[in-house]
Amino acid sequence: MDDRRALMAAILADPGEDTPRLALADWLDEHGDARDRARAEFIRLQCELARLPEDAKKTPAHKRSEALHKKHLLAWLGSLAPLNSMHEFTRGLLAHWYCTTQEFLKKDHQRALAERLPLVGAHTLLLSGPTARAGAVAGSAALEWFAELCWLGGKLDDDGLGELARSPCGARLSRVLLSDLRCTNAGLTALAKSAAFPNLRTIGLRADSPRVAYTHRGVLRVLESDRFPKLESLDLLDRPPAGFNQRLFYNEPALSRVRAYWAPNGGDTAALCRCRRLTNLEALRISGSTVTDDDVRALLDNPAFAKLKVLELWGNNPTGSQLSEAVMDRLRQRFGASLSAQ
Repeated sequence: MDDRRALMAAILADPGEDTPRLALADWLDEHGDARDRARAEFIRLQCELARLPEDAKKTPAHKRSEALHKKHLLAWLGSLAPLNSMHEFTRGLLAHWYCTTQEFLKKDHQRALAERLPLVGAHTLLLSGPTARAGAVAGSAALEWFAELCWLGGKLDDDGLGELARSPCGARLSRVLLSDLRCTNAGLTALAKSAAFPNLRTIGLRADSPRVAYTHRGVLRVLESDRFPKLESLDLLDRPPAGFNQRLFYNEPALSRVRAYWAPNGGDTAALCRCRRLTNLEALRISGSTVTDDDVRALLDNPAFAKLKVLELWGNNPTGSQLSEAVMDRLRQRFGASLSAQ
């Protein structure tokens, strides 16, 4: 692997850090052409802007970064330019690459991604739709050049999840989100035994259908797996399968490793707010559920949530009942600007 690819690999392996990005900018300044030097300036500017509050970003640095983006975008993208109209960058890299699964697997698409991604850099591969060729997705060389995989509507069954679990190209992925799952606990067990994702920090397992056959036991096998030593975030945001027993789930010791949790839509909020196992939780999202004043009081008084810093309450209480102003005041006092409620 040449120096430029090695620097890009280091960025993707630790996408939250600026230091590897700034190291790439230094390398581009020293070894690149005029377009690379413009890219180096662009990376530094975007890293600087990312540290500013949202309302303070209309600065000369912002204008300069926009000018660089407009002038050099096509040259930076090369053969990727005609394949996608969404070219937003964040901290110097493409924010995401969106395509259907069928488009992703086309030979021309694969060739362009493999050629340009090590040079451009992209944070998230956003795939949409199912395929009978899950093994081809898992074996794509392009997959090596993303920090995250979000596969929406993938409908992965046990065989498909098994193919993904055998991927030779997932070593840098820090987040894997799989929606519209169609697997059983056997598929989740295969994932739990996988050595394909040693850098995994966040796993998203979404069913969005009560008819799916996996249970809370399958999710626990993933959460308890020693194959994911960095795993700390769990995303179960969509509706859980009928066999997912939330009360039993919230009594499991394995939850102590979770620092960020997206609870299931329509979830058992009473059991969640009274859970004694989420002792290291720092960020929590509850959405599409019924949340009562008693639930919120239980959460605020629960010593297990002592480390909780960020709380998001979105689209709850579909019957129209609202949290009392007294409870909302307590939430504001506890979380301040880190409270999102709608």
